[in-house]
Amino acid sequence: FGMAFGPDDNVYVVSGRSDQVLRYHGTTGTFIDVFAAHTSLLFPADLTFGPDDNLYVPGAGSSNVGRFDGQSGDFIDSFVASVSNGLSSVTSLEFGPDNKLYVLDFFANQVLRYDSHTGAFIDDFIPAGSGGLNGAVALTFVPNIAPVPTLSRQIGTPFDDTSNTIFVTADAVWIGGQTAGTLAGETSSGGLDGFVQKYTLGGTLLCTDQFGTSGDETVTGIKVDETTPDSVYVTGDTTGVLGTSSLGDSDIYVRKYDSDCNSQWTTQFGTDGTDTAGTNIGLTPDGSGIFTSGITDSALPGEVNIGGTDLFVQKLNTDGSLDCNTQFGTLGIESGGLVLNSP
Repeated sequence: FGMAFGPDDNVYVVSGRSDQVLRYHGTTGTFIDVFAAHTSLLFPADLTFGPDDNLYVPGAGSSNVGRFDGQSGDFIDSFVASVSNGLSSVTSLEFGPDNKLYVLDFFANQVLRYDSHTGAFIDDFIPAGSGGLNGAVALTFVPNIAPVPTLSRQIGTPFDDTSNTIFVTADAVWIGGQTAGTLAGETSSGGLDGFVQKYTLGGTLLCTDQFGTSGDETVTGIKVDETTPDSVYVTGDTTGVLGTSSLGDSDIYVRKYDSDCNSQWTTQFGTDGTDTAGTNIGLTPDGSGIFTSGITDSALPGEVNIGGTDLFVQKLNTDGSLDCNTQFGTLGIESGGLVLNSP
């Protein structure tokens, strides 16, 4: 479920079903090696490089956080011991601006804080269920944003509406999801439509785009390139034709927007089977490429299905054209609603 660019600018991907961290070339996407693995870490669900440049990987199945040497990938220790202070299923972690380690527990619906030097428990930073927290899968810190009053906004239609992803910049909040109805000022295409909305940090709606086909569309990830104007990237699934053609039961798409929610291009890709997008989208450090990820039960062009469902990583150029892809897995079933973290 996790992906990050390392200090060496290569791409590190969690392979949850094989209990490994895989390394890929940060420019070409070419597989390099199995960077890290250890018997004490079961079903890794995320990864991050710490302030010491070592790799920290949470085990959703082993209820711990493993620490690996950031250069060699050698196992150092269980930095946060199994079930430490009630830890039950770690799905995300992040080093905060205070250099403390924040760990999200999916089943306990809480965020625990640990000392970044010793791994010692500090406190329940967000107590269980606080604010209605239920089934949270990811956390992040957003730097360099002036404090704003706490606020909430309820949006939707008389039908089912879901928000799946959020991205916060220095001056705006972007969200994405799907709706079975028609958002204000928009038009329904039929079935489930994807949507993207932009808000000010104060919660004022700036723009909306609702889009879709006669089938079903979702938005699962959104990323804003804050170094390049009008560069907002969205990914998700479609059962119709958003790009040039439908390739199978469900395809993945990437869509680029300007800063006013106007679509610039859409690329649709996949296999003759069922393809499911990951839960985010990433950019190369220089902004010249777009990384997407997910799972497929068939074979991408030039790739081979290993068995069951496989994981894949795909790199696109900033005009939406394919740069490269890689597909990997085992004879069993892989899962990977991948989270991509990049500068």
